[in-house]
Amino acid sequence: MPEKEIKKHLRIDEGRLRREDYLRTLLAEGISAGLLDGADAEAVQVGCLEQVASLIQRKTDGETCAVPEEDAQEILRSVVYLVGLALQTYPDADEAAVALRRVPLRELYRKGFAEAARAVRETREFVRLAQETRIETDCVAYRQVLERDLPAFFHAYDIDFAADDGKFLPSYPLFAPVRSEIGPFYPRSYAEKLWFENRFCALFPPSDVRDVLFRCGADGQDTAVNLLYCVLTAACGAWILRGSADAIALSDGDVHTLFSLSSGRSPDEVCEGFVSSLDLPDDPFGQYIRSCARTVAWTLCGENLPEPVFRSLFFAVDGNGDAHGARFHTAARMADADYRELLGSLELARNPAERAETVRRSVRSLGDLADLLVDAFWTTEELHALFSTLDDLSLAALLADAEAPYHARLADWLSAQPDERRERVNGIAEKLDAAPL
Repeated sequence: MPEKEIKKHLRIDEGRLRREDYLRTLLAEGISAGLLDGADAEAVQVGCLEQVASLIQRKTDGETCAVPEEDAQEILRSVVYLVGLALQTYPDADEAAVALRRVPLRELYRKGFAEAARAVRETREFVRLAQETRIETDCVAYRQVLERDLPAFFHAYDIDFAADDGKFLPSYPLFAPVRSEIGPFYPRSYAEKLWFENRFCALFPPSDVRDVLFRCGADGQDTAVNLLYCVLTAACGAWILRGSADAIALSDGDVHTLFSLSSGRSPDEVCEGFVSSLDLPDDPFGQYIRSCARTVAWTLCGENLPEPVFRSLFFAVDGNGDAHGARFHTAARMADADYRELLGSLELARNPAERAETVRRSVRSLGDLADLLVDAFWTTEELHALFSTLDDLSLAALLADAEAPYHARLADWLSAQPDERRERVNGIAEKLDAAPL
């Protein structure tokens, strides 16, 4: 007869605790569960205030215990955060509540400080690894996060008086964003994932990676484009097409064939087959890539995308490598203040080419682009200069809105383009919804 598994019955529901506010939520749940009482809560408050007073003395070199209220509040948040870090090191919430009653708060503070310091050291190591495996690209946002944003964290982070504030605002998006982390653990998780993404891209020849990024419109542009998404999509597509991801640079004909092959395939089977072919380790790196690959497999096989949209996953330029222009993403709209500033910049532009370049540098969403075409005054020459910078998908999306006031002039410009391109843009527009952007 098999032995019954013995499980510890916990009095505190772990799901009700918040990692970013662990001390306060643990105290509340501990009292509710009967593990702590009002006297314990009062002792915690007194201990935190004593630690704050000690830190203020150190901050002012012992000259005073009076600082501005906002400084005192910041130090208190830091103390509460570090004590919460220490409590999270216990096996479960019940033991953490018992420790909160029995262990002096100053000891919990020192333990939490050591945890934060360890996270900073690990962040420094992950940044080093990410820099060593960096992708050869001209993508400005990607280079900026490696060369400026991450190194700046180590100069700005104040573990003594503001341990809960990581002061890290990356300019480059990861494939899977970091969530529910504060203090040094946000940049730590970010740097670790960035290293994972670089490490995956390093599995392929740099020339192939560069070619994929160029064709996706992600190379040499100051845009929020995740490079792993481009490389992983190409690699997964190559595996579906050929059963191998040894060569990931796909031609226009390859993508046309891939569109037919992907329809009806099981995304889960594609993900498992693709990941197995890479022989990834069963560790955090392999698990992260597997999770990202599942998202890509569902996009390729489970979304039933129209062929022009499917093709746009691989190309912002044509199959021969000739650029069709900037690709505008259906991203979040600009802030109102930024939009008004851009309108002012367009009024100051000296010629049609400068106007078009201003839009190319500043606009990321098709919605903002469509608004600008309505809100700003455009001569026919200026519109033609702008249209010449757009890729096929962006042109088709604008053309699909037949009610737009710029529609007639766009159609006139398109009629003067080579037959092949005109037919391609018109074909995409017919398959897109005609609803206004």
